Amino acid sequence: MKAAAWWEFYVNCGKKEGNDGLGSSGSQALGLVRDQQRRWVKPREGIIKLNFDGALEVSKGIFGTGAVCRDEQGTCIGVLAVPTVGFVSPQTCEFLALINGLHFCLQAGFTRLEIEGDAQNVFMALNSDQEDLSPDGALVDEAKYLLSFFFSLVVGVIPLGSVIMPLIVWQK
Repeated sequence: MKAAAWWEFYVNCGKKEGNDGLGSSGSQALGLVRDQQRRWVKPREGIIKLNFDGALEVSKGIFGTGAVCRDEQGTCIGVLAVPTVGFVSPQTCEFLALINGLHFCLQAGFTRLEIEGDAQNVFMALNSDQEDLSPDGALVDEAKYLLSFFFSLVVGVIPLGSVIMPLIVWQK
């Protein structure tokens, strides 16, 4: 029951007029890609698609992370919702959503992933070879460590318009 309530909170964050759940200009600062015309695209055969996202209500000090896993048929094979109380940055919230989703996939035994999210800054940090000295540096390191456990991986942001920007492609 709690997960359903938090999911409803997450969905409604972006529906409030003038509020994206991130506070003023939070979406722009995080590099979020918002394209309401975009439809979900199935992954290739044998690949699980992990979609992740974070939502927060800065003024209330609450945030949540979520992840959905679907197979090549588009069938939902796993859902994760993690409600949390605390004050974090929008980027931290997005990293936590990715990390929670990756832990979920590892525990479920999914080893071939396509990962999709809307926070370009998260994917840019993952794609960087430089040490991340920001407050989220430890989260970047953890996400990179978790990604090393997957055999096949395509990572990208939800595209702006019709341009897909895969940033990481990995195969063992």
